[in-house]
Amino acid sequence: MGIFNFGSNKSSNTVIDKELIIRGHININRGGLHIQGIVEGNVISSSDGETRVVVGKHGLVQGNISATTVVVIGKVVGNIKCANAEILVGSSVDGDIQYQHILMDGGKITGKLAQIPSFSKLDKTEKPKKNLNPIIYDIGNKNRKDSQLEVL
Repeated sequence: MGIFNFGSNKSSNTVIDKELIIRGHININRGGLHIQGIVEGNVISSSDGETRVVVGKHGLVQGNISATTVVVIGKVVGNIKCANAEILVGSSVDGDIQYQHILMDGGKITGKLAQIPSFSKLDKTEKPKKNLNPIIYDIGNKNRKDSQLEVL
């Protein structure tokens, strides 16, 4: 997927399934995060390691994203700051994108594009657009629609 190479095959990947909604911030130390569900909060790279965030076809992020590489196939409502951005067919970004390199292939962007000379992470004190409770809802449980797991 995409044109930007991403580290070695040893980097770890975490998947947020399309049946999950996460409310709260996500910090990535290294490796990749593939979002097919909904994230209501910021997704921030918290180290200097290589990080990759993929917002999949069914994915929605309502918050800011900061990572080395950001690939959007789904929808982002928030700002993106990265070294490498890929905005692909069928995607939607409602926010500003700061990037060093960008690939745009049919996505929709409502916001400003700004090329930056070097990538540094978003200010960690930056707050999301609304106050969010740190709860993950397991909406994939067919037996109970109200099951939830609280994150401590």
